[in-house]
Amino acid sequence: MGLAEKGMLNNRWHTSNDLGFLKMMCPNYAGEMYYKQEPAVTDGNLITASGVAPLEFTVHVLKKLDVFSLETLDSWYNLYRTHESKYFYELINSIQ
Repeated sequence: MGLAEKGMLNNRWHTSNDLGFLKMMCPNYAGEMYYKQEPAVTDGNLITASGVAPLEFTVHVLKKLDVFSLETLDSWYNLYRTHESKYFYELINSIQ
């Protein structure tokens, strides 16, 4: 909301909890045409996410920081999203 209120989302792709809420709470917000209804959005070095999407936000941050290969990141995300053990083994195999 701080970024929206200061006009920093007026020309950058972004997301939030809800477009209507963002417009209601931030009268100076004028970036509706750049809003995406997605859990997390990256635009250059700007990463925004819904407050209920911490896992997706983390994936965007890790991807931007190039911490893992895409294969490892996918396995990591799937493990935490589903809690299925097969993704643990995929994750371990992807970093060996």
